[in-house]
Amino acid sequence: MGLSPMKIRNGFVSNSSSSSFLLASHSKLTKENLIKCFQVSKTSPLFPIVKKIIKIILDESKKYTLTNYVKEAYCVEENDVEEEIKNNTILKKIKKKGFKNIYLFYASDEGGGIEAALCEMEIKYEDKDILIEKEGGY
Repeated sequence: MGLSPMKIRNGFVSNSSSSSFLLASHSKLTKENLIKCFQVSKTSPLFPIVKKIIKIILDESKKYTLTNYVKEAYCVEENDVEEEIKNNTILKKIKKKGFKNIYLFYASDEGGGIEAALCEMEIKYEDKDILIEKEGGY
């Protein structure tokens, strides 16, 4: 009975984490339509934090069509996109509501600050014009 070989990790090992967020909207993603999602008054002491979160969202978002998003995010071929949408609650909702603009952004805790806090937040928002959903993290 022999010993199992030891596995050795080469390279940098990190304890950092990141999260991805899916945004879907009928119109272009703007500062104004994101401000209403956070429901924080401009006179609130939290408003500067909301503005920083919105800046991160706008700076880090990548725009997709629903089909392209599904193909890339779920690694499926063109002919499997509809099946993936049918079996995914969020994607099904996006299609049903007719959202044409799909955005994905990532937040990492590496730099600390507001972006690190985003990794820990459970952001979930939906109205007739926009949907924001935390997809996952590691």
